[in-house]
Amino acid sequence: DLHSFPTRRSSDLNRLRRAGQAAVAGGFTLPPGTILSGKYLVGKVLGQGGFGITYLGFDLNLKSKIAIKEYFLNGFVTRRNGKIVPANPQNRETFLEGVETFYREAENLARFRSNPIIVNVYDFFRENGTAYIVMEYITGTSLETYLEKKNGKLGYNETLRILNPIMDALDTLHNAGFLHRDVSPDNILIATDGRIRLIDFGATLPALKGSRKSTRLNSSHEPLSR
Repeated sequence: DLHSFPTRRSSDLNRLRRAGQAAVAGGFTLPPGTILSGKYLVGKVLGQGGFGITYLGFDLNLKSKIAIKEYFLNGFVTRRNGKIVPANPQNRETFLEGVETFYREAENLARFRSNPIIVNVYDFFRENGTAYIVMEYITGTSLETYLEKKNGKLGYNETLRILNPIMDALDTLHNAGFLHRDVSPDNILIATDGRIRLIDFGATLPALKGSRKSTRLNSSHEPLSR
């Protein structure tokens, strides 16, 4: 729903981010060397957020680096015998709904592979009780980090150089009936080849039993919704 914008509370966001960090520190991530879908080799963790863990990966068929996003609802699920299950069985249905939302939004994002600004989705699949997105691996510096190096200030021409491509990408999304919903400095990447890229789409965190309302997460993929 383009007109539905759930409230984001900083306390909830920080709690989920801490849970994501704890998941990595606590060994809840996939072990390096894991093979997914019979062809994707999992490497180190690149980042984690409230609802997902992103790994460096390698496509064994194409012999190329990739990024692999795993739907992992931090703080509400755990990994048992390699499969992701809700820590509280009462949340099973809600977790499965989240998996399906994550999968559908991967399908949506894959429609924009021809756009040179939007991160490319190569594949998406279900495995281990959850869903995965295989994406383009991009090296570079986030606009957030770049701004810090510039003491928070950019000149007029440089600002246009960075934001014009982003506006073009958003125009493409909007014309197709989608919203990114979380365009922020940490989701804009200045790639090593100089191109400006829009990254980090994702999914809505559904309301879980014991929580007061649904919360939208500013994580490494924010919703691409219609």
